[in-house]
Amino acid sequence: MIQNAGPGTSNTTTSATPSIAYFVGRYENVSNDTVDALDKLYTTLQELVHPRCDAVRCIPLHFLRGERFASAFEAYVQPKLRKGVSSLFNSVRSLYSNKEKVAAIEKSATAIISSLEDSSTFPGGEKKESPSVLMWSYYFLANHYDCLGDYTRAMAELEKAIEHTPTMIDLYLCKGRIYSHAGDAQRAAYWLDYSRKLDLADRYLNTKCTKFMLRADRIEDADRIVTLFTKDGDTTLFDMQCMWYELEVADSHVRTAKFNLALKQFTNVLKHFEDIEEDQLDFHTYSLRKLALRSYVGMLRMEDEIKSHQNFLRAGAGIVEVYLHLHDHPESGAGKEGDEFAGLSEDEKKKAIKKQKRAEARRLAQGAAAPAAAEKGKAAAETTKNGKPVDEDADGMALLKVEQPLQEALKYYRKFENSCRDRIKTHQVGFELYQRLGRPLLMLRCVYRAIAVSGADHPLVHMLIVRFFHAVDGELGKSISNATVKSVVEEARKELLKDAKVSEYNDKYGQEAQKDDLRRICSFSEMSALLDESAKKAAAEKVVTAVSSLESNPNRTVRSILSLKDYVRAYELVGGKLGNEEMQKTLKEISGRSFPLSTFFNDIPEFKEEEEEEADKVELEGEKEKGKETASS
Repeated sequence: MIQNAGPGTSNTTTSATPSIAYFVGRYENVSNDTVDALDKLYTTLQELVHPRCDAVRCIPLHFLRGERFASAFEAYVQPKLRKGVSSLFNSVRSLYSNKEKVAAIEKSATAIISSLEDSSTFPGGEKKESPSVLMWSYYFLANHYDCLGDYTRAMAELEKAIEHTPTMIDLYLCKGRIYSHAGDAQRAAYWLDYSRKLDLADRYLNTKCTKFMLRADRIEDADRIVTLFTKDGDTTLFDMQCMWYELEVADSHVRTAKFNLALKQFTNVLKHFEDIEEDQLDFHTYSLRKLALRSYVGMLRMEDEIKSHQNFLRAGAGIVEVYLHLHDHPESGAGKEGDEFAGLSEDEKKKAIKKQKRAEARRLAQGAAAPAAAEKGKAAAETTKNGKPVDEDADGMALLKVEQPLQEALKYYRKFENSCRDRIKTHQVGFELYQRLGRPLLMLRCVYRAIAVSGADHPLVHMLIVRFFHAVDGELGKSISNATVKSVVEEARKELLKDAKVSEYNDKYGQEAQKDDLRRICSFSEMSALLDESAKKAAAEKVVTAVSSLESNPNRTVRSILSLKDYVRAYELVGGKLGNEEMQKTLKEISGRSFPLSTFFNDIPEFKEEEEEEADKVELEGEKEKGKETASS
């Protein structure tokens, strides 16, 4: 047994076994002699020790090179294509950090498809393969192009697979995923719903469709779909502590500026973690009574780290960011006294006003006539029909209407400030908060903690460093009267900037960045505009040049390191803080070519689900007629 084998392993009180991820980084740059020895070792394992083990066939793909890699790759994928293993691409995705292997994979996949189309055999083989093998080969190549960001070719390969086998659910699931990566959330949600309807008993499809609906901001549809698998059709997701759903709903409300509802969902997630902590008291007596001491120790270790979970950070950071937004933009809802419907749409406001008027009329009618009945009604109102307490702030208005948003943000930030200190997001939101509160030492602490997590070269950390010294050199520095605080700031300046000026430090960072490193270029450009207003035009040109270099670079490997969000951020930076609308139009054209299916960068007609459904019906009728003609002939 191997304890703490590495990334991807379980670290519990029971035995831990290493995953394939443990070997990925260790076998990338080994010598040729080591490659020969490892190849011999794993060949022996395959033939004599573990002939049916998948890992001993997959791991050699990470150290083999050239023709040996191509042969091993084909030997690995061909049996899985025969069996129709839909997760085949995920098992080789870790190879996509090597551009030579990416090219070899594409060459092998296209050769397999070409051979199957011509003779229904694998390259160099004589055995006739099942027709489904060609469909799974199309599916693999579609995932390959999707991973590289070539969404047009990915969709073309997927359409071939759908035309080959139009009843395969995985194909429509993949189609929705490609649309999501390409930047069309509405069409992605439609195709996930389409795949769900092909198998209404599949809980995974139901859950996946719900998530895509929420990312398309279709909350009502998502709520209707997710409740299909809840008890008696009731929405009991809060009682089930379904955090992923609440976080996705909260993110959707943030995008639609319904901050009261977003705060409500975020706080619900934090409440779940409090309940988990309290539940350990019940397990304590159970463990002592049943002598389940091993499980008890495991539970205690889990509880010690429960608040370092990513869901706790997402909820806490989400609350802080909403309150920071309310502080910066009081008109969003928190600053309007008496506006009980801030963050609601016009239709929702009308409904809420009507409901409020009906409640007021009912109160006036019952108030003086039946005080005893009113008391009884009040007592009954304290519980629901299921005997659960009534939520007095169901719409989150009490969370929204606070007099001091920064103090509320500070209260929630302290909940995860230390438990999630190994995440850069923690220190990013902490820096934003402490800057608004005017606390330079706490800002500096966030900077140092961020450096410890990701290093000073990380684009976000670089921005924190520059913004800190720019702030203490400006208005914030004038408010520092304590000599000790000043000395700490100066020591940090010597350590982080190496006695250089802030502008010189930022210029050096920009010079060291690769011309197609968009994240670093955006970080450098934004800080250049912050330090010098006259540098905005040059900064905007540098961002556009970086995006152009990405488009013309033929040696890209995994495009996921630069997603649609990175391009959107560059676009908003050029038109926003850099204030160059002409450059922004150019950037939109270039980004539109990189993401031809994106509704953000391209003028794609508005998606209408009714038209798609009608087209599907016509296509289905055509397939039926074709089947009748074939049967009659």
